[in-house]
Amino acid sequence: MKALHRGNEIKRILDCKRDILQLDIYNADNRLSKIKSYLDENKRSLDKLSCTINELNPTGLMTRSEIYQIIRKQGVLLTERQHLIQKICQLEQDKDLEMNTISQCRIEISSLEKKQHKITQHFKPAWYKYVQNRINNEDSETQEIVTYGSKNI
Repeated sequence: MKALHRGNEIKRILDCKRDILQLDIYNADNRLSKIKSYLDENKRSLDKLSCTINELNPTGLMTRSEIYQIIRKQGVLLTERQHLIQKICQLEQDKDLEMNTISQCRIEISSLEKKQHKITQHFKPAWYKYVQNRINNEDSETQEIVTYGSKNI
């Protein structure tokens, strides 16, 4: 009987761990979707910035001051572009980290399910025996009451 209770306790613990891991997966999925949206937004900004930089290329006859002004604008835009590239790299690293977290949680969930299945298979014969004994005891009490009458209190 104690073994069955311990087996049920272990199964409950494994269920709690699985629920916690599923919550971790849910949270990681939410973070991953946010990271992907930020990544897409930054990539669009980078494309727009690259187009703006290409539009600033000097064409035709220009004065020296105009050329220097365009070069300064390009420098500012190139610095901004570099910052966007660094953000994109960081977001891709975060994305990979979240994907690894999700895969690790799924691996842990599958191992927990294997453990739970093994425990269930181990305690199944004892559980059936326990249930059968309870049924037999109830039948015996019923037969005893029918044979000898109701119990005197």
